Amino acid sequence: MSTIAVTGASGQLGQQFNFMSQFYPLHDFIFFDSEEIDITIESVISKTLDEYDIDFLINCAAYTLVDQAEQEEDKAYRINADGVENLARYCHKENIILLHFSSDYVYHNELNRPLRETDPTTPKGVYARSKMEGERRLIAEMDNYLIFRISWLYSSYGSNFLKSIMKAAHGRDSLQIVYDQIGSPTYARDIASKSLRVVDGLAEGLFDIKSTAGIYNVANAGVASWYDFGLQIFERANIKLKVDPILSAEYKTAAVRPTYSVFDQSKFNDTFGFSLNHWLRGLDKCFKALNED
Repeated sequence: MSTIAVTGASGQLGQQFNFMSQFYPLHDFIFFDSEEIDITIESVISKTLDEYDIDFLINCAAYTLVDQAEQEEDKAYRINADGVENLARYCHKENIILLHFSSDYVYHNELNRPLRETDPTTPKGVYARSKMEGERRLIAEMDNYLIFRISWLYSSYGSNFLKSIMKAAHGRDSLQIVYDQIGSPTYARDIASKSLRVVDGLAEGLFDIKSTAGIYNVANAGVASWYDFGLQIFERANIKLKVDPILSAEYKTAAVRPTYSVFDQSKFNDTFGFSLNHWLRGLDKCFKALNED
């Protein structure tokens, strides 16, 4: 039996790990939200985690307000870089395997084909740079780590595109959605499910962290624009309105978004022997969860 700690437990990804933990009864799970453990304070990490004999730490804690980060650079870096460095330093000292989640935003390299882990990273904006810095510091601190770069995350919990677009459609006859940003909508529960499958494999000796440590692109399969994603959401929610596709240039945001975030996931698939399902299947599962709440 292994003990698995999860930080950022109150966020949309952390809550999905909480849900999925019921399917791994042979492991002990400990969940910490930001009030229970502030990862930006190194002494708090030690004081809190020293009480447990932890084998794996899954870090879901992150600053994810992409536009607001442009005005809160210090806060974004404290959580996405300083906090990650603190966790990595602790995990290295205590011989804990660390699974950390990064973002498609670190690429932003203008390539228009599925992105590989070895492709150039040219993050644009505070959020993107803070996530890249978190990766860099983690790698400098330890060897036994997994970094999963994920994209277009949504779920039935928290704040995300699915929840926002359904709220925006309420009481309206029409809506505009960007169509020239391309990616793979990714259901947070699918990320949690496959991540725990990897962690379970490491605990059972099916995988060796010495040979599997590194950066992986992980997302639901398939390709969509935000416009495509929105249409599929409205269809499942039985929301009737006119949806007009627009260019990114017509929808101004404080932070610039990547235009292409589709991943080449062959490294993850080949290393662990399984893959995530198609994004449409993930969306179906999310609506099932929404209807059950």
